[in-house]
This record gives sequence, C-alpha cells and structure tokens, in this order.
Amino acid sequence: MKRIYKTELHCHTSEVSPCAHMTGAETIEKYLAAGYTSIVITNHFDACRVGAPHTYKVRYDTYEEQVRRHFEVIRQIRETANGRINIIDGFEMSTCHSGNDYLVFGMTEEEALSKDLFSMSMKELRCHINSLGCLIIQAHPMRQGMSIIDPDLVDGYEVYNGDLEAMKYNEVAYHFALVAGDGKKILTVGNDHHLKEEPLRAAILTEEPIRDSKELVTILKSGAYRLYVKDADYLNDAN
Repeated sequence: MKRIYKTELHCHTSEVSPCAHMTGAETIEKYLAAGYTSIVITNHFDACRVGAPHTYKVRYDTYEEQVRRHFEVIRQIRETANGRINIIDGFEMSTCHSGNDYLVFGMTEEEALSKDLFSMSMKELRCHINSLGCLIIQAHPMRQGMSIIDPDLVDGYEVYNGDLEAMKYNEVAYHFALVAGDGKKILTVGNDHHLKEEPLRAAILTEEPIRDSKELVTILKSGAYRLYVKDADYLNDAN
C-alpha cells in the first residue's frame, strides 16, 4: 500500500505569540503522535509592529527585526525536529490595508526582506507574492471580523479552520469559496493550532512528501492533494 503523507498548513507556536500556548518542541511531539509528516509554521506576521499583546511577546521596532525573528524561530523548531518531521516556512499576515488574515506559502527570508510587505495594497501584495512564485490564501474567510474581498486578490481560501470561533463558519466558508472562486481557487484546511487541548482534525493528504515551502507551493498549485478533516462530511465527500 502506498504511503500517504499528512501535512498541517496552519500552526502557531509560543516562541512568537502568547496566543499560542505550546512551544515548537511540544508542538512537534503532538503532531508526530498524530501521524503528521510535515508542519507549516504560520506564526503571526502583522503590520502592528509595536507588538500587540495578543500577537507578539516582544516589540519589533523595524520590519527587518520582525522578519529575522520570524524565520529564526522556524529554524530553531526545524533543528529541534532533527529530521523526524518536516518543518516548513510560512506565515499568517495582516497588512496596513486589511484587517483580514492571509496565509503566505513559499516565501524565503530573503524574499520577505526584499520589500516591506505590510505597506502594500492587497493588489500589490498578491502581484508581488505571485511574482516570487509564492501563494496567498485568505485564512478563515467567514470568521467574525473578517471581510469579503475581491477573489482576484487571493490565490485561494482556507475552507476549514480548527479555531473554535471559526469552526461554526467552516461549511459556509467552503461553499463561499466554491462560488467566489468559480471552482478555480486553491482550497486549504488547517487546525490553526494554538493550545495543548485542541484536537488535530485537519490536514492535506499527499502521495509525495512535502519537505519544504517550494514543494508545498508546487503541490497546492497542481492540486495533487486531498483535503481531510475528521467529521467534516461536507468536505471529505467532495474530495
């Protein structure tokens, strides 16, 4: 029987954000026990550089400081994993122009440093991200406080989010994404993991391992993956 690889696309750790109550080391062990083979670390990456209490433990005076810290934490988590599970670069960002949250996949530290992403309009941001071969996905698009934007400004939508507040809107988000994206947008799922007691219900399943952010982007663009969420029949039946 061919092996199936299990990847988390939305995970936070406490090294960056106090809203996450598990360290990278603790997170690794939890995901290994649940059979995951890869975790995309999508810690918060926000335009509020003064360090909002719910978002950051430390203050960042410059954009570069924030970028450097973000990727350094992921490197540390990768070293802790020591090859037992793939740790992949990502981030969940907001900008000066939008209160929404967006998952960005495929961007390197050098690429993130090349321009101030926070100062861009959403149109400029998507154009820049795509020019680098990366993807921007609207996270939990139906969660309270989020707003609907022009579908041309994103590459896809997160149609299941494991956050307790977002879960009641997940099925609506799925059907919204199908209509808004005209069936052509990338769809993702994620646990939005923050807490020890949170169950791990969501993953993308692939027949090939996802070892780094570029492989992740290739898989998402190709559609060579299956969405899986435990007890979400509306999603699993559609795959």
